[in-house]
Amino acid sequence: MQKSGKRNIAISALSLKAILDQSQFRNCSLICDIEGNEIDLIDHESDIIKEKVSTIFVEVHPRITGQTAVDNLISRLQSLGFEVRFNRWSNIVLQKTRSSSNMFQQSI
Repeated sequence: MQKSGKRNIAISALSLKAILDQSQFRNCSLICDIEGNEIDLIDHESDIIKEKVSTIFVEVHPRITGQTAVDNLISRLQSLGFEVRFNRWSNIVLQKTRSSSNMFQQSI
């Protein structure tokens, strides 16, 4: 039962891979502020992120996900070859490391 004044809305979604494939982008920067769902995005799209993303701007929500999940997100991105360049006020900027960038450049 829905509360008064609230309704469900169906939203179609595309994966990051589908968007990048359709646009034929060889690489991109990713800006993420999806109210705690950043973790799911990184988990589900890690292959395409590793392959095609050079910089990630992410707003994290430790009050929603918990600090451990945020720490795990950073560790996961580091394992994909990203380095934290800025981390303040729940905003994190990560960039491909030089060694990862070299591999990234060779693949395009």
